[in-house]
Amino acid sequence: MDIQQTLIQLGGNEAFCSTIYNSPIPCLGVKIPQLRTLVKQLSLDEALQLPYGKLVEYNIVKGLCIVNSKLPFQQKTELLTDFASHIDSWATCDTCIIKVDKQNAKQYFDYFSQLTNSALPFCVRYGLVNIMRNYLCEEYMSNVLDIIAKVKYGHYYVNMAVAWLIAELAVEYSDVAKQVLTQGVLPQDVVKYAKQKMRDSRRVDKHTKQWTYQ
Repeated sequence: MDIQQTLIQLGGNEAFCSTIYNSPIPCLGVKIPQLRTLVKQLSLDEALQLPYGKLVEYNIVKGLCIVNSKLPFQQKTELLTDFASHIDSWATCDTCIIKVDKQNAKQYFDYFSQLTNSALPFCVRYGLVNIMRNYLCEEYMSNVLDIIAKVKYGHYYVNMAVAWLIAELAVEYSDVAKQVLTQGVLPQDVVKYAKQKMRDSRRVDKHTKQWTYQ
């Protein structure tokens, strides 16, 4: 398959996608569901031939193929580390999330935790969003809260990732989310963003939403 030509044919919504993605590199305007369908037809080797940093779609296709691969932990995380270092938009970051299986949960948690210490903001976000999607449970709760407390704040997309994580936490663990937001360790803008996301969520209960106005 000529991946580049296929992507060109699927594109056409460049202006809208460029505005939404807010990436420093151009895009073809291919919809995310179309990219997910495309990667099912590709091998990992084919995807890895695409260069990073040329088009948003190239980055996402490579990321999805790595995420979907059945490689052993060490090989997969080596590819993920390289991928994460090239993330430059929330769309690339949030689209390419791993569904961690129980057998490798501890290894991946440690890996994603290390990413949150990165000097690269989107590496930090990638670690946070993967943790949010896989580890908001009692077994990992204290570790997740420790990570939130130690994250280097300041970058908009890092701050928003933590706000999103807290809003997701509020769905099943509203008391924990409230405690995090009131203990004074988070920047005020992160608290503000988190409360707004809780209010916007259809899964957070009305009582908790009411609390966010305090």
